[in-house]
Amino acid sequence: MLKDRKLKVVKELEDRFKSSSVVVFGEYRGMTVKELDSLRTELEKVNAIFKVVKNTLARIALRNLNIEGFDEMTSGPTSCTFGSGDAIATAKAINDYAALNKLLVLKGGIVSNKVMTAGELRDLSKTGSVSAIYTKMLGTMQQPIYGMMNALNHPIRALVNVLSQISKNKN
Repeated sequence: MLKDRKLKVVKELEDRFKSSSVVVFGEYRGMTVKELDSLRTELEKVNAIFKVVKNTLARIALRNLNIEGFDEMTSGPTSCTFGSGDAIATAKAINDYAALNKLLVLKGGIVSNKVMTAGELRDLSKTGSVSAIYTKMLGTMQQPIYGMMNALNHPIRALVNVLSQISKNKN
């Protein structure tokens, strides 16, 4: 590869690393073109792309961005999955595919400039989507408010019930 072309690829990788909410490193050794196309199709559903990268150029791009701890992830045939949407959805999609196709081996990744191991990414993929987390959190925050509202309304409801019974008895 010519030096100008390498510099351009490094710049493109830097831009992808910066703009991605999650980057998952993997090894795709032995996968067929059909399997890779299938993986790409699954990842497109969660706004992610799968790219085969040259290790040396990926290392240069990551060092230029002051991201450390990725050396083990950039050895052997390396792929990067760049997710620009929900980081959890991307991690789940690639983790689910890796569970179905044992030839795809996840090495680790980067989420919000934090290097994560493959195990941490698996754990992240099991947490549920961001919207599900927000829903649970909102429900947890609303529960005490509903409890207090019911406690305050109980005496009023009891008074209304008593008055209603008195009214029925007089009629």
